[in-house]
Amino acid sequence: MRVFLIVLVILCYLGGVGSIIAFTIHEGRPQYDMMLMMFFISILNAWCARYLYKKTSKNKTEWALFAFLGNINGI
Repeated sequence: MRVFLIVLVILCYLGGVGSIIAFTIHEGRPQYDMMLMMFFISILNAWCARYLYKKTSKNKTEWALFAFLGNINGI
């Protein structure tokens, strides 16, 4: 389960970066607002993951990875 969640989180972030790059190529100018939004969502995900990692007593890594997936729709 842990490996699956790690791969899923990485693929989600790569998809977000890929969409920013594709949109930048399509528009012909850098999309700083999208990059900034992705940065803030990543910070929020890290904060949620840290919180859940501290609060759980077992399966800490899985809960932290679920926290990263919790806000991934914004990306």
